[in-house]
Amino acid sequence: YGEKSGELYLLTEHISGSHIVKDSTAVRVNAYLHIIKFLKSQKNIKKSSIAKRGPLFWLSMLPFITLRAIFRNPPQTIMIIQAFWKIISAIPELLLRRKKGIIHRDLSDYNVLKKERSLYLLDLQLVCLADPLIDYAVLYYGYSNNKDFIQTLEGTAEFREITANKSSKKALFAYMYIFALYELSLKAHARELVTDFFGNKPKQVDQPIIRSKFKTWILPILLIIVATLV
Repeated sequence: YGEKSGELYLLTEHISGSHIVKDSTAVRVNAYLHIIKFLKSQKNIKKSSIAKRGPLFWLSMLPFITLRAIFRNPPQTIMIIQAFWKIISAIPELLLRRKKGIIHRDLSDYNVLKKERSLYLLDLQLVCLADPLIDYAVLYYGYSNNKDFIQTLEGTAEFREITANKSSKKALFAYMYIFALYELSLKAHARELVTDFFGNKPKQVDQPIIRSKFKTWILPILLIIVATLV
């Protein structure tokens, strides 16, 4: 990009390739992990020109997306409050994650183009400087309705290393719950994907925390939401 004779111009490269959507699950998972590793390794990018999205940015969204998710999806209220409380309980772990890297935030089969032995990452408008765990969370949540993909991802050394650490595992799933609430806050039909996510999450992750204690916990949770809004 640049400016010539008082006019701005932008040059783009045409790439002829194919999306990885038709590749095997193992190939796709491996491609995503390579992309995440590549993004984390980028040290020479002018970071002042990239939006920074620390833990407080994601937590600041929580009261609004929670209330909006309940408004749009009343039958899912208990599930939404479960997610809200799990995020609240993971705040210490999220705040301790100070390491930031370049993340894509929208990894999917149609955002990765393959040409010969090269991969091209598309749709970069959400790229920011944030916790690298977020891209793993995007993958896990986005493919939660694909058990083969989830099992393959869980079997990778990278994912096992993350979930082996109690703090990073809790932070990882807190990000997933944030994305789940965000989906529900935008559209009612997202409930199927969100339900798949809640149903397919690994057994080692916390079990549902609100059942018989729902009436006991609902008041303090709502007070937290109101207090945050005020």
